[in-house]
Amino acid sequence: MSGFAVSEAGIYVTGSTTSTDFPGTTGGARPQNAGGKDAFAALLTSDLKALTQATYFGGTDEDAASSMALFGGAYAVFVAGRTASHDLVGILDSAQPLNGDPVIRPVGQNTNDGFIAAFSADLKSLTQATYLGGRSSDSINAIAVSAGFVYATGETVSTDFPKTGGGAQEIHYPDGQSDAFVALLTSSLTTHVRATYLGGLGQDIAHAIAVSGPDVFVAGETTASSFPGTLGGLQPTSGGAADGFVARLNSSLANVIQASYVGASGVDRVLALGVGGSFFGPVVNVAGSFDTGGIAGPDAFLWVLRHDLKAFAESFPTANPAVRTLSAFYSFGSSDVATALAVPPSISGFNVYLAGEIPPSNADQPGAAQPRYGGGASDGFVDKLILVSDYSFSPLPTINVTPGGQGLATVTVNSLNGFTGEAVKLGIFAQPTGGALPAGFTAPGFPQDIGSLPPNGSFFFTLTIGVASTVTPGTYTLWIIGFPGTSVAHAARVTVNVVNTIPSTM
Repeated sequence: MSGFAVSEAGIYVTGSTTSTDFPGTTGGARPQNAGGKDAFAALLTSDLKALTQATYFGGTDEDAASSMALFGGAYAVFVAGRTASHDLVGILDSAQPLNGDPVIRPVGQNTNDGFIAAFSADLKSLTQATYLGGRSSDSINAIAVSAGFVYATGETVSTDFPKTGGGAQEIHYPDGQSDAFVALLTSSLTTHVRATYLGGLGQDIAHAIAVSGPDVFVAGETTASSFPGTLGGLQPTSGGAADGFVARLNSSLANVIQASYVGASGVDRVLALGVGGSFFGPVVNVAGSFDTGGIAGPDAFLWVLRHDLKAFAESFPTANPAVRTLSAFYSFGSSDVATALAVPPSISGFNVYLAGEIPPSNADQPGAAQPRYGGGASDGFVDKLILVSDYSFSPLPTINVTPGGQGLATVTVNSLNGFTGEAVKLGIFAQPTGGALPAGFTAPGFPQDIGSLPPNGSFFFTLTIGVASTVTPGTYTLWIIGFPGTSVAHAARVTVNVVNTIPSTM
């Protein structure tokens, strides 16, 4: 398997198979293997106890899926990868209905093109498919779906990759090696909006992509010392024979806003990428294998960068030495590699989960689901990293108050990931960034110090809002802001309903 995605329907997985009896394909969009190796997609129940549906996808030559993403409506499940087939189904009226290489050769000798296929949520219908590539070898390694568009990235040797005009890098670097690429298509897969090369003098391969608002982040590996956009980045120059890279582009792919090398003196690769948010703002996580050139070989690593890719993300100050607060982590084992990461959709208690491959001769992990190495050439690993010691407010209060009166609400400050030892000062303001309260509003007892929070505990306080008789009835928004030490403030919305009569609670 090479990709998975989670939804309310269950767990979707994708990969490639040479099996002609793959389970669950009866009733699927493509119930039979079309020849040799085919891509597949499968839907399992969320408890992994049942296979709901599966489908093949491919032609008479070799087809392999590398990534998948979920959207909605008729175009619910997207699968992407590479294909050497010239007879894919579902490509009529697509963005690119033909393989980019017009020469059809015997099976096993054809050139790879990228492909994207869209299925219904139940995998029983193939909604649309398209090729993506030029005359030479092309491969899609990762896709992301956002705001009705599909973003694809990977590697290409083609000098005629479609739609690069107007892109950030219109021309393939003339060195005969692969460049990374990023492509933008409509979610219907009927229009190829734009593409761009991404590379320098050397080999460039993109392995991961993520979309965050107006920004597209791409990560991978490069041997180029002239990778575009690295000036001003966290690491503007290459560190060794091969480095990882991460690049930020605008959503139209017309500009590389910023890029950075990721590496040291050895051979380094970025294989996974995730954008997460915290009260510190959005951060970019990159992971893979990192080699400082020592005899031990490469190690798994995680870097946490600021959204602008110009520096490491700032970490939360904490008095608890058991909480990791750095923005770079290495050596989860010996000669291991991180191949995937996940960032939980939360702005509190900022954690990152890493997964990958680890060889024998690594220390036991007491208390883990599998504390010891299982045997064989290598084992998989999953690691939870607590990057930030944090705190949050709950619930976000709503206060009903009449003009000339006062309203009350109980608010809880929650300690997360061992947060302790920081004096928290609370204030009430008009905006999440500060500012005086609106005319006629008061907050008796604020600002106030609540001292240090107990580790993983809570503190309760009563918020009182006073409203003058001159305040016009309506709904107002105020903000509780907490300042722990010198850290960035945390803000929580307070809704104040100024009403002529307090609603009955009976």
